[in-house]
Amino acid sequence: MLDFKNLVTKILVVALLSIVSCYGFSNDFIELHYDHYAFEAPANPVAIGSYGEPNTLTLFYELSDDYSSSNKKLSIRSVDEDELIIALESQPNCSFRLLLNDVYNNKYESGCSQEYRDTYNKLLKGKDHGTWPGTEVSLYYEIKDSRITVNLISDEHPDIMIQTTKMTKEEVKAILSNYIAE
Repeated sequence: MLDFKNLVTKILVVALLSIVSCYGFSNDFIELHYDHYAFEAPANPVAIGSYGEPNTLTLFYELSDDYSSSNKKLSIRSVDEDELIIALESQPNCSFRLLLNDVYNNKYESGCSQEYRDTYNKLLKGKDHGTWPGTEVSLYYEIKDSRITVNLISDEHPDIMIQTTKMTKEEVKAILSNYIAE
C-alpha cells in the first residue's frame, strides 16, 4: 500500500536537493543565513551538518575517510554558551567584546582582569591576528597554519564565531563581505 506522507516527503526532499544543486552550480557562492547574519559561502559543499559544539553549522567542501580536521570546511557557531563568555560575564565591567577590544588593540580600559587578558594573549601567541574594519559588527581574526577564526561582535545581534580550515584569508573575507567595510 502507498504511504502518502512518505511519498510527499521524498518528493519534497528531491525537489529541494534539485533546487539547491542547480543554484549551487550556477553561482560561485551560496547565501548562508545563521541567526541574524547572511554570509556568502563558497558554493557546492559536499556535506552540511552540525556536530561538536551546540548551535554549530558546518559546511564541508571535501571529506577524507577519517573526517579529520584536514578537511576544507566552514563552521559557524554562537559564542553565547562558551565557557569563557560565561566566566567573563561574571566579572563586573567585563565581556567578551571588551576583552577582545583590550587584547587586539593593546588598550586595557575594560574591567576584565589581567589574568583573562594574559590568557587570551597566550592563545594569540604565534598567530597572525588583527581586526578588519566592519560595518554593523566588529571583526577580530586569528590565523594559524590552515585555520582561520573570526569573531563577529555586534551591538544588536548575538556574537558568533566563524572557523575555517584550508581556506585563504581572501576566501574568508569573501564569506564576510557583507560585514567588512572597504
